[in-house]
Amino acid sequence: MVIIVGLPDAAVKEFEKLVETYPKAVELHSGLAVAYLMANRPQDALTQVPYLEKSKQLAPAMRKAIEGT
Repeated sequence: MVIIVGLPDAAVKEFEKLVETYPKAVELHSGLAVAYLMANRPQDALTQVPYLEKSKQLAPAMRKAIEGT
């Protein structure tokens, strides 16, 4: 994965393409949020929260982080 090798901007571009192609794939929205954070774009990462909040696949730890508890 491009994030792992230290290319967050490249990861953002790839995840943006994937999310556009597969808008219902929650794991891609999650990946895009992480890529935005790695690219120092926290406001963009927040745009992915609504997709993650709706997911029943969301890990409990991520749900707590989103909900701020």
